[in-house]
Amino acid sequence: GKEFSAQFSPLSTGHIVDIFGEDKLAGKRLDELKDIPIEGEPIPIMDRIAVTRPLHTGIMGIDMLYPIGRGQRQLIVGDKKTGKTQIALDTILNQRGEDIICIYVAIGKTKKEVKDIYSQLLCRGAMEYTIIVAAFNDDCAPVLQSTPYAALSIAETYLREGKDVLV
Repeated sequence: GKEFSAQFSPLSTGHIVDIFGEDKLAGKRLDELKDIPIEGEPIPIMDRIAVTRPLHTGIMGIDMLYPIGRGQRQLIVGDKKTGKTQIALDTILNQRGEDIICIYVAIGKTKKEVKDIYSQLLCRGAMEYTIIVAAFNDDCAPVLQSTPYAALSIAETYLREGKDVLV
């Protein structure tokens, strides 16, 4: 069988999209869709370089005590209602003018929650450089499970083009 691929359009910036390349606000598929495999080979360790360029979150406690670098993987873990989403949104908002593409991945949230996140980013000008990849709480399990992998494959697509990406 053929390996499953997500559909992605370079026109996704500024939109809420799913793994099938559909703009979830407009309810139609984007143009210029292309297949992107969601289980690509990882970049070999020997081909990676040291993390030397900072990524500023705009949150003083993080930037001063626990600085993050571009190229670093950093997971935000915590219980419900502890501010994980707000840390992610503040970090995205702080990337204005930094030439970083931001991908916000929403898994299992309601349509209203995702629209609220979109509205926050839109009214503060961050959707100019942000893609929201969403799988809603009423989507089927394979879509919910595949969406984070698809979002990271989208990030790798930009990475291969020499762009910095925050997911």
